[in-house]
This record gives sequence, C-alpha cells and structure tokens, in this order.
Amino acid sequence: MKKIGLFILVILISMDMLVAESKFEIDFVTSYKTGKGINEFATVYNKYLIDGAGDGPSIIYYDESKKVFYISDGYNKRLSVYDFNFKQIDEIDISNDIYLEYPHSIQIYKEGFILYQKYIGFTYHTWDGELQWQMNFVEKYYDNKLENNNFYYDEDNGIILFYMIDGEVICFSSLTKDSNGFVTTKGRDQINILIKNKDISNIKISESNKILVDNKIKSISGNDILDKDNDNGKRIYIGRNKNNYIYWTDADRRIRIYDSSKTFIISEIYREGYITGGSYMPGIHPSGDILYLIYNSHEVALKRIINTWDPKLREQWYKDHPNAK
Repeated sequence: MKKIGLFILVILISMDMLVAESKFEIDFVTSYKTGKGINEFATVYNKYLIDGAGDGPSIIYYDESKKVFYISDGYNKRLSVYDFNFKQIDEIDISNDIYLEYPHSIQIYKEGFILYQKYIGFTYHTWDGELQWQMNFVEKYYDNKLENNNFYYDEDNGIILFYMIDGEVICFSSLTKDSNGFVTTKGRDQINILIKNKDISNIKISESNKILVDNKIKSISGNDILDKDNDNGKRIYIGRNKNNYIYWTDADRRIRIYDSSKTFIISEIYREGYITGGSYMPGIHPSGDILYLIYNSHEVALKRIINTWDPKLREQWYKDHPNAK
C-alpha cells in the first residue's frame, strides 16, 4: 500500500509540474487613459453585465490587409485604429443612434465590416462608419440559440449563414437598416431553396448541416471548423496565426490552442483581478501572441500572452519588425 501511495504522490507531483510549466507568459504592453480623446477609451461600471462585456473596449483585432489593429470603443461610438506600436493613427466613427456598447466580434470585408453583439445582433458599416444594415435579435429570441460568432456572411448576395447550437443552420436575408426587417430561413432544404431562388450557385448546406462555399466547409475562419464537442456552445473562435494554429476562448477567459493538424496544444485561464472589466474578444498579434485589455475607471491596460507554442513564428516576426512593441 505504501508503494501505491508513493506512486500516486509521484504522479500528482509530476502533474503539478506539468501544469506549472504550461502557465501562460503574460507581458504588459502599454496603457491608455479613459476619456474621449486620441489614445483614450471609455469605460463604464455596470454590475449587471457579465465580465468583459459592455463595460469598455471589448474587441482587439488585427487586419492583415491593412497592417493595423482595431480596438472597439463602444461607449465612444468608434472603432479605433492602431499601428504596430499601439499608437492610435485613425478612428472610424459610428452613429450615436446605433446601440454599440459591447460588440463581441468583428469581421472585415472588402466594402466594410460587421460588428456582432451576441445578445443584440449585427451591424454592418462601410469603412467610413456609415451603417448599411442592422439586425436585432431581441424580439426574435435568437441570441441564445446561435453558436457564438460562428457565421458566414456572403457580402455579394447579402445573406448570413449561422451555425446553431442544436446543429442546424439558419439563414438571415433581406438585410436593411430596419433592425427588425430581416427574414429568417431555417433548415437545410429550405435554405438551399432560398439560395437557388437567389441564383447563388457556389453556396449550399450539406446533408450534415455544414455551410459549403465552393464545396469547402466555411465558418468565420474561412476553412473547416473543429468537430463539435460538449462545450461547443460556449467556445468562441478567435482566429488563426500565420502557421494555422487555431485559437479559441470562452466566457471564463480560458484560451485553447490547437496546431494546424487540430492537435490540442494548451489550455489556460488568463483571468486577472480588475475593477471594471476586460475585453471580451482577445486578438491575435501577427507574431502569434494573444492580445487582450483590462481596465478600471481611469486606465486601460493592453497585455499579451507570449507565443511560446509557435516560437519560431514570433522570433521571425520581431526580427522583421525590430521597432515594433
């Protein structure tokens, strides 16, 4: 019995060592004051909102095509634009008439960008901030039925295909500035009929309820998605780095990373103590680092989880950008 107990103790100690070795390396990048000016963000304390949603800048996102970072500044009604040193170089102003306090995700397209708010709906803006269309989920109760931010927008035909938690796909069409005027179509056969009637030849829903574009499975990643599992309704897709490592998060601020073959690499919670809140959607730096924001009533701090899972990518990027933070 003593030998068994000693063996178990050794295993437990070894497991503790593995956990300790897998802890994220977190680094402070820079900080900003709260306010309405350049390099400032608005934060609002609200005890009724979940952590990281609705109380300050909620998204940080890298745009590879423009080589800039976007940070949503919802309470100031703008999308702030930053360079590699995280200095503000521009901003995209949003109308005060649009409810835009806590977007959960952003997708960018040729003519503009979508801001998705899980408990509210969508807004689509041109690059000068003008609203093109919006959707409000509240009256139609889709907010808790959709698989977080896992949707595909066909910009040319103006339809959204969204994976649902129950395994179905739903289509949103007839998108206009009237937030409640959109049309919903659910079910593979009905959506395929709708797509055919719109003369769309390259999109269909497969027999296994996958969105196919040019015969390839589509999601917000533009490629195949991970197989569904028990926490698929909670898991939120962040994106991929240059070497196709896949990044996910959830409401508990746990980061999960898989390599290009979908092999699990690491899973850690990066929650920190704060007064007001933190960004809901982390961002992927082109070096592979993970960026996020935490804040209180007078300061917003930008931090990063250092890319230790794909270190050659990180080393090369900073070698190519020696002046970047």
